[in-house]
Amino acid sequence: LKVRLDQTRKDAILANKVAEPKKVSVLELLDESETRQKIDLSSDDKLSVVVFFATWCPHCQREMPRLVEFYNQLQTSDLKDKVELVPIRAAIARENQSFASFKRQYGIPFPIMTDEGLSFELFANEQGIQAGFPLLAVTNTAGEVVYFPSHGDYNDTAKELFWILRSLQTQQ
Repeated sequence: LKVRLDQTRKDAILANKVAEPKKVSVLELLDESETRQKIDLSSDDKLSVVVFFATWCPHCQREMPRLVEFYNQLQTSDLKDKVELVPIRAAIARENQSFASFKRQYGIPFPIMTDEGLSFELFANEQGIQAGFPLLAVTNTAGEVVYFPSHGDYNDTAKELFWILRSLQTQQ
């Protein structure tokens, strides 16, 4: 029964592909050393998982352990060199704990970029979606968003992201 339910869920997720993929503009973000970086998701021939989140957002806080699980699984997967996780911290003016403390609290092993400006709003506007946290997006190797995976307590984020990434890998 679980296998059948997983297959039904997988089919539903993969059927929810963006009808007309749109390229992500170059994002101007700060890395963890506060150096300004231009991130071009079409420049390295990798699939990308982009996650906009806010440290103060309760939904983001619940999703963060799932993203850590995804990242850890990715590191031992055959997709390690083909997929880039791009976590982006946004809405930093509302933060009520230090960023270092947030990373420690959730045991985050990956680097996180910071949006100190309007990259989040620009991304949402360009993609024609409502801006809300957390926002997950998967891009193809051309830097076009092809999936906006859902999140939540009933989702297995790591498993679902791998389903999407493997489906995209077989399409290339």
